Amino acid sequence: MFNKNMNSTEFETNIKKVFNTIGKLETKVDSINKKIIEIKKVIQKFVTNKTFALDQTNSYLSFQINLLTNEKNYYSSLKNIIVDKLYNEVLDIYNYVTMVLSSIENLEIEHQEDKHNINKKIIIYNKEDIIDCGHMLMLINITVNNIELIKAFVGLFEDYIRKTFEKTLEDNIHCNNFNSTLENKKNHIMLEYKKYSEQLEELIHYFVECIEYIDNQEIIKFLIEKKSK
Repeated sequence: MFNKNMNSTEFETNIKKVFNTIGKLETKVDSINKKIIEIKKVIQKFVTNKTFALDQTNSYLSFQINLLTNEKNYYSSLKNIIVDKLYNEVLDIYNYVTMVLSSIENLEIEHQEDKHNINKKIIIYNKEDIIDCGHMLMLINITVNNIELIKAFVGLFEDYIRKTFEKTLEDNIHCNNFNSTLENKKNHIMLEYKKYSEQLEELIHYFVECIEYIDNQEIIKFLIEKKSK
């Protein structure tokens, strides 16, 4: 069996890193908004005070607002793109894992009580409208829980295969390819566990790397430059 366990603590640490950077982007947007409001007040002061005939100055102030608005839109868009993509990718993994568990539930391998106990531990997630660090961690923890249930079922399947094989030998029952068929089915389920656990790990590591470049003001480097071998 594939014995690697998923590290929920590491996931939590990495997700908090991602949302720490998201928080920095939000702080930049707030600072820009405050500056835009400040500049608009200055413009309004110049407009209403006939003593000032400063069309050129107002032009520069308007230009400053345009630049700040562009920066605000950039940071807001960057934040939304990162959060939406991360959330939807994890949600896709959750949905695929749920389908795997549903298919497993229909397999007839006896051990009905044990299978029922595993199924009772499946956690259903309802999609959120607002995505913050807490909701993201909830989705990831639920996904990890459900992925590990696939592994638990594989252990149950292995026990069923072993006992069934021993019984056929004891009773001298000749079942052509029976054991290999069960093993192949079990291995297929184990591959599903391995696939989705690795996908989740790779996804989170990817976004951690992405936000590190953002923190260092090197997002273009992350997206364009080739990496050395």
